[in-house]
Amino acid sequence: MDIYKIYFWVMILYSTQYFVSSKETWEKIKDSGYPLKMYEYQTEDHFMLGMERMPYSKYGNKTIGKPVILLSGMFATSIVYVSHNKSLGYLLSDAGFDVWLFNYRVTGMSKKIKDPRTGIIPKLSSLNWDYSFHELAIYDLPAAIDLVISVTGYSQVDVGGVSLGGTIPLITLAERPEYNKKVRNLVLMAPASRMGSGYQGLPFYFIRALLRRFLKTDFNVRYISLNSDPDNVAVGQLCRLKMFGFICVQSMNLIQGMYHPLHKEPVIDVFTTYPQPTSVKSVKHYFQLILSGRFTNYDYGPIGNMAHYHSKQVPEYDIRKITAPAIIMYSKGDNLVPPQDIKWLLNNLPNIKSTLYIDKIKFSHQSFVMDKISHLVIGPYIVKQLSS
Repeated sequence: MDIYKIYFWVMILYSTQYFVSSKETWEKIKDSGYPLKMYEYQTEDHFMLGMERMPYSKYGNKTIGKPVILLSGMFATSIVYVSHNKSLGYLLSDAGFDVWLFNYRVTGMSKKIKDPRTGIIPKLSSLNWDYSFHELAIYDLPAAIDLVISVTGYSQVDVGGVSLGGTIPLITLAERPEYNKKVRNLVLMAPASRMGSGYQGLPFYFIRALLRRFLKTDFNVRYISLNSDPDNVAVGQLCRLKMFGFICVQSMNLIQGMYHPLHKEPVIDVFTTYPQPTSVKSVKHYFQLILSGRFTNYDYGPIGNMAHYHSKQVPEYDIRKITAPAIIMYSKGDNLVPPQDIKWLLNNLPNIKSTLYIDKIKFSHQSFVMDKISHLVIGPYIVKQLSS
């Protein structure tokens, strides 16, 4: 080992003395001075879920406003909405909304809840992982909507999400259309639905080839959990150090395919808590949508589809059943959910309330929650639309 490698590892070991445990969503909220309530509830298929709530702002007269549920992207926790003092969760709270931060099953707060039948927190290996994000839509989100309505007394809630957090409510309202009457506004930030236009061309040929290989692989595991402590990943801790912080930000820029100044705090939080445990089936479902260019249920193959859907071809979600008013935000610089795919949504959703197309400035898929100016671009627009 040469002297440079020795120096590198000495610096790493020396730096770890400054590491502190990563803060969870509820700790971020408390440290920011906002009121906090936490709720535990159960889905129809018996998964325990948790939500953090900021009922009112730390400013003002403690009036509780209309409720809004925020959903994070794939593999992420609710922390993306409270990473720093200009995060969307705080902006909505300061605007007078009752903010509820949703966590998918086995994600964030939800994976630390005791099973009411046993009184213990179940091990990941003991859970039923036979689900894709279809189940998150037909079980998890409806349970959250019903809880918020029950607690607040409002008959409707605003539901907003970024990326997969926009996918889930689309599926919910298409598959369980009775929930349309419970949603006052549907706020979709770079919603992933049809994704056939993303990652196209020669630069992404090998990525798509890897996705096809993944789908053909018969895995012996049912879930993916890359870290023993998914809320305190070592890479994220390294990002806190000056010598690595710049590398982390640039790594995120590399992932999104463009350079743009991202806010350091949410980048750190993402690297520290990402990825959360998820089912192999969810990942396969996601890759299926990218490769097929269709917005469909999980594809079991011709034989499996016959058993599940009575058709060899997997059915597409019928978004024409979504009658809740939709507010859609998308950007020209989004490589994952490009404008071509969003246009399919705009042409097929029956009730578009408003749209925001960001094309005059650099704004990527990650920008909706990580950009240094997202509080100037996204926040005011959402507040205005929800207040009208």
